[in-house]
Amino acid sequence: MQLSEDQQKALEAQKEQCPFCKIIKGEIPSKKVYEDDLIIAVLDINPALKGHILVMPKEHYPIMPLIPPETFEHLAIKTKQLSKAVKDGALVFGTNIFIANGAAAGQQSQHFMLHIIPREEEDSISIFDYEKVDVDKAKEDEAFKILSHNIPKMLRDVCKRFPMQGQEAQQQKVAYGKEELLKVIEMNPQLKEAIMKNPAQFKQMIPSNPQLKQLFEKVDVDDIIETITGKKITNGIDAEFNAPQPDQIQQEGMTNDAFSAIQKAVDINQTDDDEKETEDDEQEDEPNILEVIEGNPKLKTLLIKEPEALKQKIEEVPKLKELFEGINIDELREEILKKEDEEIDNKEEDISDLLK
Repeated sequence: MQLSEDQQKALEAQKEQCPFCKIIKGEIPSKKVYEDDLIIAVLDINPALKGHILVMPKEHYPIMPLIPPETFEHLAIKTKQLSKAVKDGALVFGTNIFIANGAAAGQQSQHFMLHIIPREEEDSISIFDYEKVDVDKAKEDEAFKILSHNIPKMLRDVCKRFPMQGQEAQQQKVAYGKEELLKVIEMNPQLKEAIMKNPAQFKQMIPSNPQLKQLFEKVDVDDIIETITGKKITNGIDAEFNAPQPDQIQQEGMTNDAFSAIQKAVDINQTDDDEKETEDDEQEDEPNILEVIEGNPKLKTLLIKEPEALKQKIEEVPKLKELFEGINIDELREEILKKEDEEIDNKEEDISDLLK
C-alpha cells in the first residue's frame, strides 16, 4: 500500500510519539528476548500470562497492509521459532499467536505486532472464547460470494506484484476447474455476454489471449460454452468460417463493450497497417489512458512489472507511441498502483460492512 505525502507526514509524526519505537531505540527499557536487523521481541509489561511476548518490526508500521512482504515473511518465520522457544522454555503445551490488526480488532498500539502467549489448561484466559451469534443467512451468502471472488483475485494481484523469492510472477497461476470457472463467468457479466453472443468467436480468441488461455487451461472449452449457452458449439471448421469479424459485431446484435475487455488484450506488438481512419474516427474523443490500461491486462502487467521494457516498446510500436504521447510512464505507473490499492481498500470496507 502506498501512502500519500500527507499520510507519510502523519506516519512520521506518529512514529515520533510511538512508545514501541522508543523501546526499539533503547529510550524506554524493556526485557528483550530476541533481536535482529528487521524485528525485535520483548516481554509484554502487562502479560496475559507469564512469558507473553510481543514480536514487532523495527520500522514503524501501524497496520499489516503497510508492512513490506519480505519483512512480514521474516516476521512470520521468527514468530514460529519464538513460539517453539516459549513452549520449550516455559514448559507449556501450547501457545496462542494472534494479531490485532486495527482498532476494531482490538489493536491498542499504533505499532503493528504479533502476540505469543504460552497456554496451559484451565489458565483462566477466556479472551478466545466467543459467543455464537445468529447471522442473517442472506448477508452470509452475499459475504461468501464476495469473499470467494475477491480474495483469490487480490492474492493473485499481490503475487504478481511481489513474486516469491526464486519464482517468476508467471508461475503464480491458478488452475480453475469447471465449477470454479463457471462461478468466475457468472460474476463477470461482460465475459458471460461475450460467450452468449458469439461462442464461436469467443472460442477462437482463447489461444491468442493469455488471460483467457489461463482461465480455460484445465477445462473443456466446448463443455463450458455449452453449459453457459445451453447449446452445442458449431464444429471447428464452421466456426472458423462463420465467426464474424469485428466490424460485424454490431450487425450481430452484440455490444462493443461486451468484447472490449477481451479484444484489447491482444499482443501489444500487433499493428494494423491496413487500418483506415474515417471522419467519424477522427471526431471521436481521445481514449482515456487509464481506461485503456484497465482494459488491457497484458499492457497493465507490463506497465507495473517492467516499465522500462514498456518504454522501449513504445518507441518501437507506432500505435503505442501515439497512445502514450506526452505521458510520463513512471507517473502513470504510480497512479495505476495507487488506484489498485484504493480498490482493495474499498473491497475490504465493503466486506467489513457485509459482515457487520
